[in-house]
Amino acid sequence: MRIYHYDAFSNIPGKGNPAGVVIEADALTTEKNAGNSGKDRI
Repeated sequence: MRIYHYDAFSNIPGKGNPAGVVIEADALTTEKNAGNSGKDRI
């Protein structure tokens, strides 16, 4: 699974609100999805 880091509300990398984006995450369980948020420190 690939997790993309996106800085919302800013054109400057690292200065926006951090958000993790997972493409094609429909098959993830709630537990797996919650575990991924800690891996990306979001």
